[in-house]
Amino acid sequence: MTRSYKDVWDSYWRDVTPRPGAAFWDSTPDHAVQRELPLFAAAFDPQLPVVDVGCGNGRQTRGLADAFSRVLGVDVSEGGLRGARAHHAAANVEYRALDLLDGPAVRALHAEIGDANLYLRGVLHQLQPADRPAAVHHLAALLGERGRVFLVELSPAAGQLFASLARGHGGPPAKLQQIVSHGITPALLPAGELAALFHRVGFVPRAQGVTTVVTTQALPDGEIIEVPCEYFLFQRADA
Repeated sequence: MTRSYKDVWDSYWRDVTPRPGAAFWDSTPDHAVQRELPLFAAAFDPQLPVVDVGCGNGRQTRGLADAFSRVLGVDVSEGGLRGARAHHAAANVEYRALDLLDGPAVRALHAEIGDANLYLRGVLHQLQPADRPAAVHHLAALLGERGRVFLVELSPAAGQLFASLARGHGGPPAKLQQIVSHGITPALLPAGELAALFHRVGFVPRAQGVTTVVTTQALPDGEIIEVPCEYFLFQRADA
């Protein structure tokens, strides 16, 4: 990716428009965050804010707001955030621009809000491998001493699915093609990479398992595409 992440995602949201359901992954909360809540809600300290990192148009952020008292959606793209503020506002939700690779900005946010619980849905695989250690280091800065992080990432089986879709009649489905055309190429994380990255910053898995991301893209036969994924709940090793 030669352009900055901000440029790429601003371009994407200009083309797609951040209305609910327009993006490939933008399923309704009952098929996403609300389905995932039993996997992490009890482990999150309710006194801490919840930060939805890479919130995009805020659809899942708004779902988090139904379960937690204070939620902050952050994203590198103002294009996505405009849609979030327009379509998914709530009294206990705030949206802000934040580049996860900008260490000073991340530390300033932690200084302002204190330790936080984090939610990430398909974010880290979008980063170049060389950028992932810094991203996880900055996530640890937001977590502080008390925060925990729940994240969903592509599993190895996702690569097989995408390859199959690309070979299909007519090529990739429209919403997937929109992603690729903007230079956003889903990349799989090697087995064990997430655990290793978080281990380096003092976090260990509290729970992990398999799940899917229900997309908004239907196949010609009407079947909705579900992308194979894994989930992780990390906490401090000394917790």
